[in-house]
Amino acid sequence: TVDTPPVTVTQPAVGGDLDEFPGSLATFHGTDLWVDPVAGDDANDGIDRASALRTVDEAWQRIPAGATLTTGYRVRLVAGRYPVAALVNYWEDRHGSSDAPIILEAVDGAHTAVFEGDINMFQVSHFALIGVDIDREGDAFHCERCDHVLIRDSEMSGGGAAQETIKVNQSQYFFVESSDIHGAYDNAID
Repeated sequence: TVDTPPVTVTQPAVGGDLDEFPGSLATFHGTDLWVDPVAGDDANDGIDRASALRTVDEAWQRIPAGATLTTGYRVRLVAGRYPVAALVNYWEDRHGSSDAPIILEAVDGAHTAVFEGDINMFQVSHFALIGVDIDREGDAFHCERCDHVLIRDSEMSGGGAAQETIKVNQSQYFFVESSDIHGAYDNAID
């Protein structure tokens, strides 16, 4: 197989006004859920680093599904590698808003939280992935029927086995900023 050249995006990949994406990520107001893949425990409340959850899946399950959120949720990922068993199998039906976004961020800095599995997302809105890397053999990020999604300061590798490292379909207001997307034999971004 032939690896497509990496794509490095430093400006929004899709036209549009960034005001369309979550109101102000810098002035987040909402619920923090901390996750630590080594020292966390899913029986914890997750409200700070000392009482972090162990899995991203548990944090995702604590975000209300099926209705537009009235408060934002920020999942603060402590540095480490997150194995497939700690991740969400199918990310779906979470609906943030400009005032109440859903944010997953590497709290110890970009590239310090690494997912060993993919994100396969359906009908999710006002979602931001900040500083989180995905390193796996295969497609890394797929989003269908999503809106207002941001990937920032991330590296996504399909390990040469991805058809598309990032695939987005039937979605709108999708932004990729300051990220390195590579490892696909077809398209790095489709």
